[in-house]
Amino acid sequence: MTQLTDVLATSVDVADVLRKLEALVEHWQHTAERFRVQWQESEWYLGETRATVAHVQEQLTSMRETYGWLEHAYREVEPRLHEAAHERDDANRDLVEARAAHEALLRQHLEMAAELAGARHDVEAMRRFAETVQQKLDAERARGDALAAEVEAVRRRAERRSKSRTHHPDLIAEVHAVDGQLLFHGCPSNVSLTGLALALDEPLAESLDFVKVTIYGPAVGRPIEAIGRLVWRQSADQSCQGGCELLDMSPEGRKTLEEALATAA
Repeated sequence: MTQLTDVLATSVDVADVLRKLEALVEHWQHTAERFRVQWQESEWYLGETRATVAHVQEQLTSMRETYGWLEHAYREVEPRLHEAAHERDDANRDLVEARAAHEALLRQHLEMAAELAGARHDVEAMRRFAETVQQKLDAERARGDALAAEVEAVRRRAERRSKSRTHHPDLIAEVHAVDGQLLFHGCPSNVSLTGLALALDEPLAESLDFVKVTIYGPAVGRPIEAIGRLVWRQSADQSCQGGCELLDMSPEGRKTLEEALATAA
């Protein structure tokens, strides 16, 4: 009985052990399956990592080649870079000097502009002064011309009055305008070597100035021609008078007229 009990107990223990072993086997199987999955995943990641490493190695190789090319190019370019740096430094120094020169020129320009403005002001003042002086000179010149004209008129009147004026019935005068219009025909009121006094039927137009004079008659023989100028006009109630100055006459005509006037005197 005791042995049977021991056998049964032993069977129970073995069954428990078997169950535990089965559970343990199942646990290890799950663990192994998990490890297998992890291993597969690790193998996939390892493949990806190897591919990445290979790609990185290719890039690294390309970069090394590029670096080598750049280093070689840098060795070739380095002297030119140094030369360019020296040229840059020289250009900077030239630029500093040019800026200094520009500032100096700018100051000179401002000074000259100020001097020019002052000179323009002075020139403008001188111009106004010169205009004032010129106006005074013009006024004085006009005044002098007026005085000279007045003196000349006085001289001519004195000259005319110095010549004896005579009424000569044997002298006939014709006075024509420049366009040929007959202004006077008849015996002058009085005659001298310098002019005629005319009794007119109508007043002489103010626009008339130079005239052609012809003097003829028994006292002179051949007609005397002269160029005259109307110097005065006068109109009364029923009579008009005018004065004609003889400006240009031939020497023979002047001599003939002088002889005729002397005979009348």
